[in-house]
Amino acid sequence: MTHRKRSAHNNEAFASGYDSVLTDIRNQCNETFPISDEYDVRLLNFGSFPDESDKTPMCFIHCFMDKGGMIDTDGTFQQKILVEKLQGFPNDTIIPDLGEIMDHCVTRNGEQADLCERAYNFAKCLIIEEIQRHEETGKEE
Repeated sequence: MTHRKRSAHNNEAFASGYDSVLTDIRNQCNETFPISDEYDVRLLNFGSFPDESDKTPMCFIHCFMDKGGMIDTDGTFQQKILVEKLQGFPNDTIIPDLGEIMDHCVTRNGEQADLCERAYNFAKCLIIEEIQRHEETGKEE
């Protein structure tokens, strides 16, 4: 199984995948819910964190989505805003069928009681779905 390379070797290189507004949000959330670059890279490349028992990175994702307007205080995903923010993220990655993937992931994860887990599992679903579709498209070429 191959994965797209979205990794970076340091904060500055990794942060280049974020626009300036998302970089500010990332930095704010990282102060409250600190995560290492390893977690960012692992999530973007493989769709999961190395330690899924640690709630801090999950709460980082919730904070990021909350401050970015992608999830409201009740934990409802704001799909229009999610599409606007995530199409082209990171590093101008175009995600075909983003709306369809998002519908699937919202349906699958929109009812979890814990908002940190809800946000993380949504992000995990989105990335894994995109990776799988990317791999399937690559096989067809």
